Amino acid sequence: MQLRKLATHGSPEAVRRSFAWPRAWAVGGHSAIAEFLESTALFTSPLHYVDLLPRQRVRALLREGADIHARAKEDGPTPLQRALRLQQDGAAPPGSAAEMLVQAGGLWSPSTHSLFPASARRFAVQLLLLGALLARSPRFCAQSQAMQDVWLEYIMAHAVRRPASRR
Repeated sequence: MQLRKLATHGSPEAVRRSFAWPRAWAVGGHSAIAEFLESTALFTSPLHYVDLLPRQRVRALLREGADIHARAKEDGPTPLQRALRLQQDGAAPPGSAAEMLVQAGGLWSPSTHSLFPASARRFAVQLLLLGALLARSPRFCAQSQAMQDVWLEYIMAHAVRRPASRR
C-alpha cells in the first residue's frame, strides 16, 4: 500500500530511489512488488497511475498543469495513452479518473474548461469576452448569436490549449 501511495502522490523517481531493483524484490519473494515496479518503470508522472488515483487527485493534477503527454522516452507510454488503453480494455467506466483524463486530452470546451490549468482557463475567459464583444459589434448584429456559437465551439476550442509538453 505504501508503494502505491508513494507512486501516486510522490514522484516516480522517488519510487525508484526508495526501492531496490525489481529483480531483488522477486528474489526476496515479493513478486507482486517486482511486477508492479517493472510495469511502471517508464512512468514519469503521477498521472501515469491514473488507474490507481481518485478522480479528485487527477482533476487537481490536471488543473495544476500536469503533462498529459509526459513520457520517459520516445516509445514510452504517456498518461493519456494509458487512459485511452484503459478505456479500450473496458477498465475505465463512465465517471472514472481515466475517462476524465481522456476528456482533458481533447479540445477545450465549456465542459472541459475546469480540467485545464489556470493559465489556459484565464485565456479562455479573455477569449470568451472578446467573442462577446465581437458578436455585439455592428458588423455581426444580425448574426450575434451565431457568431457567439461559432466563437465558442470552433474558435475557442482550437485556441485554448494546454501548455506544451516539457519533453
